[in-house]
Formats: sequence, structure tokens, C-alpha cells
Amino acid sequence: MSGQSKFNSRQIIIISVMIVGFLGFAVMPLLNLFNGLNNSSSVPQANRTTKEDLLKKLGEQEKSYQKILEREPKNAFALQRVVDARLKIYQVNGDVTMLQKSLAPLGELIRQNPKNSTLVALKRQIELMADREGKKPAH
Repeated sequence: MSGQSKFNSRQIIIISVMIVGFLGFAVMPLLNLFNGLNNSSSVPQANRTTKEDLLKKLGEQEKSYQKILEREPKNAFALQRVVDARLKIYQVNGDVTMLQKSLAPLGELIRQNPKNSTLVALKRQIELMADREGKKPAH
């Protein structure tokens, strides 16, 4: 019996390491997404899309997926794309309301997939960022 419990504890350790690695792998692109604009000044001006063009494109994407959600409120693909668009809008212009608005569709995704720890971790990260951004003094 002791050999069996050691085997189970090894499995638990291996699975835990795999989960931590997966979460790290899943969260890193988001961190790069949020930090990527700080490094964008090195890109030549001719190759950069203007901020206004990018915001317009992201706004159109958000609206198109919102239309899908009006017809199919539980469409996981559209929910994820709305969250993505809102997070990118936040990244481009720092609009904290986009962080807050991303929480509702993300919450629906979590309700559909309650065991998806990546979604839960993303929600916590967005909540922390929204809290931190909301506490910054106005300029």
C-alpha cells in the first residue's frame, strides 16, 4: 500500500508541475501583450498602424462578435474574441473600462468551463489590473 501512495504522490507532483508550466505558458502571451506597447517605439513609423486605425479595427471586431452574442449568448468563440478585443483596446489606449467590460464575457466563459484554471487566473489578473489602474491618480 505504501508503494501505491508514493506512486500517487509522484503523479500529483508531476501533474502539479505540468499545470504550473501550462499556466505559465498561457499567461506569458498576455503579459507580452500588455508589455508589448512599451517596446513598440523601436518599430519604424512607416510600418506601424496608427493608434486610431488600430482602435477602429478592434472596435469593429468587438462589435461584430457582440452581434453574434446577441443571437447566441453562450457562443464560447465569440465570448473569447470579445474578451480579446477589449483587452487589446485596453492595451492600446489604457481605457480601464475595457478591462472591466471584459469581465462579464469572461465570467460566462468560466461558467461554461468552471474547471478551466487558465480562465480563472486570467479573470483574477484582470481584476487586479483594473483595481490597480483605478487607484492611479488622475493626471
